[in-house]
Amino acid sequence: MQTIMVFFSLSIPEGKYTLKASYIGFDQHIQEIDINKDINLNIELSPKKFNPKRNYH
Repeated sequence: MQTIMVFFSLSIPEGKYTLKASYIGFDQHIQEIDINKDINLNIELSPKKFNPKRNYH
């Protein structure tokens, strides 16, 4: 499996936020964050499980 690394830098006001990270073919990551200082987050998305009974069309 190939590893893809992406870097984002955001400047947002202090407060509570819901962070959502997603990519096609991977499970979505949702995390509550409280911004009151500079933070670093490392997020790893897991590949979606293939379900042969699901209609992907």
